[in-house]
Amino acid sequence: SLRRAYVQIVTHGLDQLCHKNYEDPLIDAYINKLLENLVSLKELMQDKKLHSIIYLTSDHGILWKHKVDFEVVNEPAQPPQHSPRYIDGKIIRKYTSFFNCWGKNYSLLRYPYLTRALKYNEWGVHGGLSANESIVPLIIEEIL
Repeated sequence: SLRRAYVQIVTHGLDQLCHKNYEDPLIDAYINKLLENLVSLKELMQDKKLHSIIYLTSDHGILWKHKVDFEVVNEPAQPPQHSPRYIDGKIIRKYTSFFNCWGKNYSLLRYPYLTRALKYNEWGVHGGLSANESIVPLIIEEIL
């Protein structure tokens, strides 16, 4: 029985397409599949006559490299797997914003700056300061 239940479904989302993906990602197809799954879940809840609220969201957005002309800045080297969208430590520049989280300093990069060029298998990035990375979708479906 799903009455009075809380069910959380987590998928990889678009993150799996932007990191370490060796082929051109099918972004629109992936989004369409997520929306199809949402409709299927809604129909299942309607068929079961269960009052439900479904939330579809993400933990962050993505800057897709085919939509941005990135500019690489010359800053202290970070480990090779480090995010190209922020720098460990406090570095004050016109393209950074200082951030402290649990006693550790970070410098987040503004749009469209990167700390390094993207690798051939990186199709998108996140972790910096841009609307694309910060604003996330929120779809709410209520089944009465």
